[in-house]
Parts: sequence; structure tokens; C-alpha cells
Amino acid sequence: MMIVGKYFKTKKDYINLIMTNSRFKRINEMYLFNHISISSLNLFPSIKTLFLYNQNDINEYLMNQVKNIVISFKISYSQYLYYKRFYSSISFKNISYSEEDCFKFGKLLKESCHSLENDSLEYYNSQTISFGSTLRNIGSNSLSKCPYLKELNLPSTILTLNTYCFSYNYQLTSVTISALIKELPSYCFFKCTSLQQIFFYPKSKSFAITHLTILVLNNVLI
Repeated sequence: MMIVGKYFKTKKDYINLIMTNSRFKRINEMYLFNHISISSLNLFPSIKTLFLYNQNDINEYLMNQVKNIVISFKISYSQYLYYKRFYSSISFKNISYSEEDCFKFGKLLKESCHSLENDSLEYYNSQTISFGSTLRNIGSNSLSKCPYLKELNLPSTILTLNTYCFSYNYQLTSVTISALIKELPSYCFFKCTSLQQIFFYPKSKSFAITHLTILVLNNVLI
């Protein structure tokens, strides 16, 4: 029954289960983490890890009562630094590096980030860029208009690219992409006039290139 309880959506679902049969009256005490948002430990008194599923779950009093904390919703890099400062045993599922973060911390890709927000590293000023092992998403225009960027090597952790993400990189000549990325979106290499070749590793049988990308890559070896 604990397995079924993992799929419940509301506090009321758990209460109904407890009231259904006397055999289940203490089942809520057996969970080691909360599967739904909570505002107190009344429903799950024995949890060892507190999961926060949205911004409304932030409760500093509750967070100080549980040793381990997992923030599942998207937060900025600034928020990440704040929580790391005050909570020693905390992990994050979705850290984004935003344009606002760039103004605070500079146009440097942080190792801990999971996504680059739109326009975040626009005008990045280097010939190469090192992508962290946690990065999964590259937003629109997030690496566009980089005047010196010549080469891109995207690690297999990156799963999603967005429109215009590498556009207007006039010096870019070579790109290496993991086949885990299933689609090159429209205009992702728009105005990359020096681009000569794109490598895929390993070869993918189901890779999709949009019509607008084909037009842009008309003279590029793929």
C-alpha cells in the first residue's frame, strides 16, 4: 500500500487511506520523504528528507526540522547560493543561470547549473566554452552573438536546444553534438556563416532537423 501511496496527489488522499482500514492507521509514519507538498510534519512525522515541489513550499521553520532537503522546482543561481549558505544538507534538481545572474556573477557558465535561460550568455567573450556535467538545457539566444566563439562541444548531458541558441556566431566553425539531442530547432545556427561541419556522437537513427534549420545549414557538412 505504501507503493500506491506514492502516487497520491493531496493530503486528503492520505487521510482517506488512513481512515479506510485500521491496518493503515500508521502507514504515514513509514514514509521517509514526502510525496506531496506539506506545511508541517503532522502527516509525515518520520521523514528524513523534505522535498520542496514549488515556491510555495518554502518554509524555513519546516526546513530546519528535517536534516535533508531537496528543492525540485526551478530556482535561479542566486537562490541556489542563498540556500547553500544556510542549509548544509540540501540538493537541487533544476538550477537555472539567468540573465540577471549574469549581471551579478558574470558571463561564466557555472558547474552546478542545469539550464541556461534565454539570453543568459549572449556576447560570451571567449573562443571556447566548457559545459558543466549537470547542464541539460540551452535556452533561446543563450549563446548567441559570441564574437570569438570558434568551437562547440556539447556533452551528452545536454538534452534540449532552443531556437536561435547559437545564432550570429560568425566565427563558429565546428560543432559536436550528442545524439541524445533529438532535434536541432529552427534557426539554432542562424547566421553562423563560418560553420563548416557538425559531428554527432554516436550516430543517431532518429535525429530530427527542422526545415528552417536545413535552410540555414545549406552548405554545412553533417
